[in-house]
Amino acid sequence: TKSYHAPNYVYAKPFNGGGTYVYNASLEKSKHNGGTVIASGKVFPEDWTVRGDVEAWFRAPSSGVGCWVVVNTDNQINVTQFGAMPDCSLGVDNSIAINRALSVKNNIHIPKGNYIVHRPTLTNVQFPVITGDGIQNTLLTVENSKWEGVTFAGKTYNSAIVITSGIQDSWIEGATLKNFTLIG
Repeated sequence: TKSYHAPNYVYAKPFNGGGTYVYNASLEKSKHNGGTVIASGKVFPEDWTVRGDVEAWFRAPSSGVGCWVVVNTDNQINVTQFGAMPDCSLGVDNSIAINRALSVKNNIHIPKGNYIVHRPTLTNVQFPVITGDGIQNTLLTVENSKWEGVTFAGKTYNSAIVITSGIQDSWIEGATLKNFTLIG
């Protein structure tokens, strides 16, 4: 077993990701998702204020085998496994990690802390669940000076959380948003 995310990052000490991972020597590196499946040899970004480095982290290698896979018995994915960093006000865009976690599983947990976001949290999955640790404990804060809308299916969205099918007059059913506060 291994905790893949070690606390050695420039803007994230101590880093809150990790978990227990087991090595699967036969799993294709193309399964890498940056959180629950980590391709062996993939280098974690040291500075999460550099968007290009963060986006590169989430790109899966096109070939090879060998991945670390999280041992997760929970019903939810914790966004810190994907690099979300609470209480970091140094320009870190947590929306990248939150969106990536939501793309892997439609049931995510955002632990206690203040998460700075520069883009909407966007999903097009049915019955998404986004849960925090309480309205006083889990905050999503829009960093207005760095805010960027997101274009999905030809439409630009500027809301902090967007749940859409991307098709006009077609809606996602049963979204659950609970126990967190949006600021900004």
